[in-house]
Amino acid sequence: MALDNIKELCGENYFVFGTNTKKFKTYVVGVGGEGIVYRISDSLVAKVPYYQHEIKKLHHERRMGLELSLAGVAVPRQKGIVEVDIPSSSRSLALVMEFIEGQKLTRIKNRKIMETAIKSMEEEIAKARDYFFIPKDYGRHNSIFVANENQTYLIDFSDWRRAQT
Repeated sequence: MALDNIKELCGENYFVFGTNTKKFKTYVVGVGGEGIVYRISDSLVAKVPYYQHEIKKLHHERRMGLELSLAGVAVPRQKGIVEVDIPSSSRSLALVMEFIEGQKLTRIKNRKIMETAIKSMEEEIAKARDYFFIPKDYGRHNSIFVANENQTYLIDFSDWRRAQT
């Protein structure tokens, strides 16, 4: 992807190719079985796999995210797979996507809020199934609730599949 396209994706607050024009504190927002998610700007995160030979999974996750979004399922908007330069990490390919400002369901303490969040998550899973997606590794640990929208967003669908119809 050309640098112009990256600038278009990330705006001026990007940390890509080590050419940051504004200071943005890049930090870890999630650690999973397959990689680390870094916040790279006010509105974007980058999922960097532990092993670059697993880049095929990033492409699959991006495709699933795009298809889920087209089906009307609440997921972060996928921006693309680009080369990023994260401090304390080598230059890597990463899946760049929208940062969802919310709370993981595993961290919600309020029972009423949790009930709303779980109901919303179940609705999103049902929508995905209606479009023949086969969810895998989903639940509270892979969902983010945005309270002011009363909406749960599904994250991490690298293992999801689509049924043959």
